[in-house]
Amino acid sequence: MNFKVQHELLVVYVNQLLEKEDSGIKVLFRDDKVDDLSRTYRVYNKISQGLDLVANVFKQHVTIEGTAFVQQAEEATSNQASNTPGGHEQRLLRYFANKTVNGSPSAEILASFADHILRKGGSEKLSDEVIEETLEKVVKLLQYVIDKDVFAEFYRKKLARRLLFDRGTNDDHERSILSKLKQQFGAPLTSKMEGMVTDVVLAKEHQSSFQEYLRNNPDVHPGLDFTVTVLTTGFWPSYKWFDLSLPSEMSQAQGPSPRVTASSSILTLLTDEEIKVPVPPVDERKKVIEDVDKDRPYAIDAAIVRIMKSRKVMTHQQLISETIEQLSRMFKVWFFYTPNLL
Repeated sequence: MNFKVQHELLVVYVNQLLEKEDSGIKVLFRDDKVDDLSRTYRVYNKISQGLDLVANVFKQHVTIEGTAFVQQAEEATSNQASNTPGGHEQRLLRYFANKTVNGSPSAEILASFADHILRKGGSEKLSDEVIEETLEKVVKLLQYVIDKDVFAEFYRKKLARRLLFDRGTNDDHERSILSKLKQQFGAPLTSKMEGMVTDVVLAKEHQSSFQEYLRNNPDVHPGLDFTVTVLTTGFWPSYKWFDLSLPSEMSQAQGPSPRVTASSSILTLLTDEEIKVPVPPVDERKKVIEDVDKDRPYAIDAAIVRIMKSRKVMTHQQLISETIEQLSRMFKVWFFYTPNLL
């Protein structure tokens, strides 16, 4: 009896129920009647091929609505094509590429993603080809990020950790993304990072030469693993320095006017099981933003010097406009920067 009732009510009158223009399921789709659609799903799920009938109507609805949206977009694009080709797409990309997520600026998120990929291909163990393709996409997306200097500073700090502490770092991948960034945004964005990579490459070469020297002169071998990495001060992120009191034997072995600093020795004092010293967390994000804000006036000064060397004479407004244009590849020069500098 139940089967016959369902057949008479749902199958025989299926066209009226699903396709009627003023009261069928098309109206439910059009008006977003979620509850009614849910009930329709449960009812037609009970009969053979019932959901196929509903799916066909839904397909027609999506096709009609989608075609209408595409036509509207094409008409809008054609009306503005002469003035702003691709303007809508560019504005949308720029809007979403500069959103803040849980307090993290998009520049930081993008730098963290690139760092994840470059650490041995991420947790997915990606192939070299996939890594290169992903890095290419990162650079393309960075075009829409306004504060590229913020990205560069976050990326530089993460690059420092990879180069110094991650033995699986691939020098080819590191140089590849720096080359892409330099080609797209200019040398000022990547000059420090290129210097960091060069420092590490030279350090590896010096270490190899040192190991070769020890093998040829076993009598001078210190009896322990000894590795030195010489870093150029201007390239690498700055860290807090700590004075270190050395044993008298080490002090006597140093040259004149020594200046010795260390951080690891201080940290070892915090490992005592009986003494627990709470170490306040470091707000790295805040520190990076502060560093970037400090560097921006110097970048503006340098741009002004370059412009005036080239142009010799120009009006104040022209200087402001050209400075903003030159620095737009790095960051957006807000008005409050320029009055005191120009």
